[in-house]
Amino acid sequence: MSVEDETPEFELGDRIYIEGGRYDQARGRIYYMDSDLIRLLPEGAPDRLIDIPIVDGDLEVATRTCVGGNNKFYSEKCFAQLFKECLEKTSLKDTDGLKACLEETRVSENAVSSFASFVVQHPEHRIVAKAISPMLFTVHTGVVMADGTVHLSERHVNWPQGLSSLKIGSYAQKAFEKEGDADTLLRNTAAQRGWRWQGLVFKDGKGERWRMRTPTYTLLRQLRGSEATSLERFFRLRTQRKVVDYLKHYREESDEFWKYEEALRARTSDVFSAYVDVHKAHAVAFKDLPAEIRPAVFLLHTKWRDELRPKGFSVRLQNVIQVVNNLRPFEKKRLMDMEPYVAVATRETDENLAPSA
Repeated sequence: MSVEDETPEFELGDRIYIEGGRYDQARGRIYYMDSDLIRLLPEGAPDRLIDIPIVDGDLEVATRTCVGGNNKFYSEKCFAQLFKECLEKTSLKDTDGLKACLEETRVSENAVSSFASFVVQHPEHRIVAKAISPMLFTVHTGVVMADGTVHLSERHVNWPQGLSSLKIGSYAQKAFEKEGDADTLLRNTAAQRGWRWQGLVFKDGKGERWRMRTPTYTLLRQLRGSEATSLERFFRLRTQRKVVDYLKHYREESDEFWKYEEALRARTSDVFSAYVDVHKAHAVAFKDLPAEIRPAVFLLHTKWRDELRPKGFSVRLQNVIQVVNNLRPFEKKRLMDMEPYVAVATRETDENLAPSA
């Protein structure tokens, strides 16, 4: 009778390198270890430790850029939370139901792990068309074999019932005889389905996909942009003079955008008041201005010195607006986040006072 060595493969002080997962490319020495945890002292960062839990058979949610799904985009909720709410609306009900389906797949294929890819549609994560309720769709499933080989399955007939019921609608297989037939199909279907229809996705059955978007969807998708926050989106659209066009399709953001507009206009007025205090009335030293407003006041004075003074012009409100509009997004955000500036002088009193160079 032989006795297997049950001692761990790693020991304290060992140098390890991790590939894949949440701790991808982490490198360092094992500082502490027990049956549930490895604590890693990363190379080049002696002032911190990385806790790596040892978990067998756990379910991990991930987006294309974040293991754990804790990143956000259009919604205040992270993707993991949006996924959970969509999952609750399906027959799977929760992560335990999903885990059972994936385990069924793993066992049937004699694999070491299994996975599934989904499309999430949530009312709080609108891209173009607005979702009425949370919905979840299966794109494909797959398994990882002991030798590292990955097998994908794109046919819903090969999936467990819980995942098969979430399949994406498809068209019958079609062979295109000449170039342009696919475009014709796209245009004809778009005319039937309306602007909310995104387009076609072609799949080769091996995990590769090719997308054809309708011109209308593409236009609205570009209008929507890729900004992570509504404030960043507001800045871009305002610069492009497309706020009105945008709000025609995304009316639910009208109140929020108007608050941004009011705040930016108020801070623009504050920039003018601060400029008067410093460079006209000489009632406040530039260094005593709030840090958030100094860049705009400095640029405004530079504009007067280099452009307006040679022409005999003084600073007017339209000049202030130009300067604020040309600030970088992070400078605008800092300006909008500051407390209202309390002016010392008045513009009316000092309108005819010439600023100093």
